[in-house]
Amino acid sequence: MKDTDINILINGDTATIKVFGEIDWGCVQILKEKFREVLELGKNVMIDFSYIEYIDSSGVGELIALSKKLNKKEKSFNVSNMNSRVEEILKLCGFFQVVGIVKNAK
Repeated sequence: MKDTDINILINGDTATIKVFGEIDWGCVQILKEKFREVLELGKNVMIDFSYIEYIDSSGVGELIALSKKLNKKEKSFNVSNMNSRVEEILKLCGFFQVVGIVKNAK
C-alpha cells in the first residue's frame, strides 16, 4: 500500500475528485469520507484517474457504492484519464456498465 492523497475541486455543478496513488483497501476509509463530503455538496461527480496507479476490488466496490448513491440523488458520475492497467481492471469488473467514461478530460 502506498500513500494516497485525495483532492476535491469544484467547478460549477461538478465536483472533480483527484486521487494520487492507489485506490486499495488501505485507503477505503479515507475514500468513503471524501465521497461523503462530495455527496453533501449535491454535485455531479467526475473522478480524474490521471494519477491513480492501481485500483483493487475494494476500491471498485467504493466507486460502485458512490455511483448508486449519486444515482439516487439524480446526479451523474463519470471517470476520466485512466491508464490502460486501471481501465482493464474496471472493464473486467463491469464498472463501465454503471459509470460513464470521459476520454481525455481536462
